[in-house]
Amino acid sequence: MESRSFNYKEIIKYVIVFVVGFILLQLITMTNMELSKAIERIDTEKMVFPYLFRSLCGIFFGILIKWRAFLKLFRGNAGVNAKLFPGILLALISLTPHFYLARLFRLSGPFTFSTIQDIFSYEFSSVINMLFVSPVVFGGGAVIMVLSVSAGLLIVEGLHKNAQPPR
Repeated sequence: MESRSFNYKEIIKYVIVFVVGFILLQLITMTNMELSKAIERIDTEKMVFPYLFRSLCGIFFGILIKWRAFLKLFRGNAGVNAKLFPGILLALISLTPHFYLARLFRLSGPFTFSTIQDIFSYEFSSVINMLFVSPVVFGGGAVIMVLSVSAGLLIVEGLHKNAQPPR
């Protein structure tokens, strides 16, 4: 019979990460509900804070996924590599409210096309809007959450001296 010893410190770490992740998901859900109410009322002033808070929670969730690498930053492995730039760019995109992006790029609806030929009939700026801006503006909260979590992951990886952070 084999006896196993449990490392209680390791178990406690995983429980803490689980609880923090669950709290972040709860905050995201509550903020989504508040944001939905503000969208129904078309009250852009009350949309900004929930939008930013939801995106920040997503970024923190991405950081939480890489919690070990994040803690190793404080043990002398901090530096900057190429992954930091796309992480910051994704964070900025996810933190910019979609109604500001729609106004900035003058979008009134999602781009649609029925054939491949329709893609080539658009101007270059319209294709850029169709491929990069339109999914963020009209994709709903799911696209923003994917961008936010990805930003958190890339920021943690981008703050390590080496391109590959320790696991």
